[in-house]
Amino acid sequence: MVRPFTFFLIATVGCFPPTTNNIPELALLGIPSAAGSSYSKLLFTANSGDITFRSFRIDQDTGALTLASTMTPAASGIGVDIHPNLPYVYQTLAGSNGATSYTFDRDSGALTFAASVSPGDSATHRVHVRQDGSALYFNSVQSGQTWIYRSPLSSGIVQAATLVDFSEPANSQFLALHPTGNFLYGTSSNSSGGIGGINTFLTNNGGTLVSQGNTNITGVEEPAYAIFTSDGTGMFFASNTGTRLLSYAINQSTGVPTVVSNITVNAVVVLMHPNEQYLYVTDSTTPAIRLFQINADKSLSLLNTMSGLSGSNFATGCMDRAGRFLYLTRFTAAGEVAAYKVNSDFTLTYISSAIAGNLVRACVTSIDR
Repeated sequence: MVRPFTFFLIATVGCFPPTTNNIPELALLGIPSAAGSSYSKLLFTANSGDITFRSFRIDQDTGALTLASTMTPAASGIGVDIHPNLPYVYQTLAGSNGATSYTFDRDSGALTFAASVSPGDSATHRVHVRQDGSALYFNSVQSGQTWIYRSPLSSGIVQAATLVDFSEPANSQFLALHPTGNFLYGTSSNSSGGIGGINTFLTNNGGTLVSQGNTNITGVEEPAYAIFTSDGTGMFFASNTGTRLLSYAINQSTGVPTVVSNITVNAVVVLMHPNEQYLYVTDSTTPAIRLFQINADKSLSLLNTMSGLSGSNFATGCMDRAGRFLYLTRFTAAGEVAAYKVNSDFTLTYISSAIAGNLVRACVTSIDR
């Protein structure tokens, strides 16, 4: 997941539904305005520089961020994901190995350490939670080869991890989980003699992964962070070269992706609006964000290039679950999360930035109702 991040409208236990005042302009943004629509009160970030994990409260009127809580994990973090129903959030331990879980207060954002799991390898980069909340997957990429683990979740708490694949070469950082949980995607790092591309696996009911082969991108390029449509029929990402944007249609029986759009464009962060009609793509060389339309066949059409938006050096991003606000993490010594308002025509307006610590990496938003 991303969920590198996919956005779903999922019920969250124990929260009160918002009033229409809490979620302005939902009808204009293509999101149902009835009570019960998902939105986000909180945003979480993982840092690989100052070794912090932070939560922020999202102002429901402006989208601005206010620091709520800071934790110091056992090692630096790169990946982050959230439980679909319970107040648990997970970060990778990139400076060592494994994943840490925290509980959070749904209103204040206060964090409390819950548990960690570490199988003893090196450098975990990605973590993804199944959408039924039953387990998570993470990868460790610097132990001679890449190891993929599955950790069951008991009421949100990580349990002992099981090795489910070790077929990929070292430094194969990409990992993505299909919305159904039936398929997992990796890569074959060309920096370690691999062929790049997308490796497709069957998750095999939680057992050892079953390979469905490799799908070439271009040359030995690899995916960065992937996002999916909620029904799992489409996948989108930028390649690790920062010069290509791709969309795929996914076979629902095998999980194998087929390329639909292969666009040569400077691209780093790719985010999908919750209405699943639009992609936001940051430029790898300038502070511009492109808006693409997602067509019925999963092909992409450029609609707008928004220049002059604040900042660059973006690493990843996330969106408010109602599609009102977009957030980008800035991978710099200062480390910021830049906030943008999504206008009624789906263009963006810069709001403000919040300090998130040295070399902030991934972010994820809460799922509230």
